[in-house]
Amino acid sequence: SLGKHTLEAISYNYSGKATDTSAVSHFSVVALPDLVVTNISWLPADPKPGDSLTFRATVKNIGLGPTPDSTTIGGVWSVNGNGVNYTDNYSSSLAPGDSVTLVSDGGWTAGAQWVLPSVGSNVVNFLVDDVNRIQESNEDNNTLNQTLCVDTTGGKPSVRITYPSNGDSLTIGDDIIIKSSSLDC
Repeated sequence: SLGKHTLEAISYNYSGKATDTSAVSHFSVVALPDLVVTNISWLPADPKPGDSLTFRATVKNIGLGPTPDSTTIGGVWSVNGNGVNYTDNYSSSLAPGDSVTLVSDGGWTAGAQWVLPSVGSNVVNFLVDDVNRIQESNEDNNTLNQTLCVDTTGGKPSVRITYPSNGDSLTIGDDIIIKSSSLDC
């Protein structure tokens, strides 16, 4: 149970009598926070290549204790394994069961925003408490991945004929080459 406790170990001899050898330990059981990432999002919500994205992450304390007041609850966003943004401006205590949405406020390449380079599938990751400022009951559940899919085709595959070209003559047995692709997000 939570609180202060005393543990006493007493030594007994073979005949069952207590000896004068014993040890006493005083200790406290404290309730620790446990931070988990429950959601990752970005603005604009439907980005296009070249857009500057602001990342958001919702963090929940599923532990039994609050986070320490005046201790930063920070974190790092990465895209496809590369760190791109961070947050380090929230330092209020987070009570058990409560959540907070953190917003990117700094970065290594373009300040607080990340520029989407191209269409395709990207894995956005957020790691809360990245520098271990907060002692938690579980340090192994501080991350979440979210797929950012940018598809400008509207989900339609592209199809093109690479052979024959317009005006080519074919003979019996020639191969016709048709290429298609779709964005797998």
